[in-house]
Amino acid sequence: MKGIRSHIVLIGFMGSGKTTVGKLLASALDMDFIDMDSYIEKEQKCSIKEIFADKGEDEFRKLESIALCDVLAKSNKAIISTGGGAPCFHNSMDIIKSKSLSVYLKVGSKELVRRLINDTQRPLLQNKSLKDLLSFVKLTLRVREEEYSKADIRVRAIDAPDLLTKRIIKYILKDVL
Repeated sequence: MKGIRSHIVLIGFMGSGKTTVGKLLASALDMDFIDMDSYIEKEQKCSIKEIFADKGEDEFRKLESIALCDVLAKSNKAIISTGGGAPCFHNSMDIIKSKSLSVYLKVGSKELVRRLINDTQRPLLQNKSLKDLLSFVKLTLRVREEEYSKADIRVRAIDAPDLLTKRIIKYILKDVL
């Protein structure tokens, strides 16, 4: 059976709250928390931004897939926050589904733009006007939605993080019982 006896993997678009909610879930469920971007940066000894600049997105997606498999293979169960594109490349969503309980934090494009408009760290958002950012978010969400929607649990992530965390715990416990 899945649930709190396995890893819990949070997926969703950048800015959906995966890291914030992941930390709260880990604390509430007394589990380890792993942010995949931080994990990759530690393994590669450089920032995600540098990986994109030096090696490109394709190489980053390969590294991301390898790192995800490494983390999911660990026996210590954890709350895992993926990068926004992680489930959409290299069969990663199928791997996530086979080794964990997956939770999709779903947020609409306008809210995502509101959350991301001032973000200067994410490589895929660099030098985009408001109009370009909205177009990028809408298009990318449309492309990724098929993979995201395969998640075991789908939650609209518009509430405050603490309320969202409580809702997710209810879903997780329901899945376990």
